[in-house]
Amino acid sequence: MKRISLTIALLTGFAVNLMAVPAVPFLITFAQPDGSTFQAHLRGDETLQLD
Repeated sequence: MKRISLTIALLTGFAVNLMAVPAVPFLITFAQPDGSTFQAHLRGDETLQLD
């Protein structure tokens, strides 16, 4: 049982690191449901904060 719990804890820890990626540094074109488009920069932090 301890081995299973340890395995699950380790896999969960690795999965949290895989969810975070840096945002692309250039403009991206987004399409709206009505067909119009706009350009925007993605902003964000590539680290996960659990506060």
